[in-house]
Amino acid sequence: MQVTKSDGSLQDFNWGKIEKFYKRAAYWLNTKCPYSALEQSLKNYVVEGISTRDINKMIIKSAIDLIDKTNISWQNIAGRFMMKNLYK
Repeated sequence: MQVTKSDGSLQDFNWGKIEKFYKRAAYWLNTKCPYSALEQSLKNYVVEGISTRDINKMIIKSAIDLIDKTNISWQNIAGRFMMKNLYK
């Protein structure tokens, strides 16, 4: 699968980069909020040719979708994703 970078070039989609981004944001919360749950949720949104900017938005949306009464820690991770996106 290919993604469109901000300069318009195409690059192969890499789940490893998503996991690395998650690990930085989920510090201390990775036991309550497993990466596999985020990956499963994100698979619903990733399509051929999606831009990297949209991938960042979909990561945040996926984390928000995982918030429920039994695990509200996903809201902290979604907030951290948003902050990292703002700093970027």
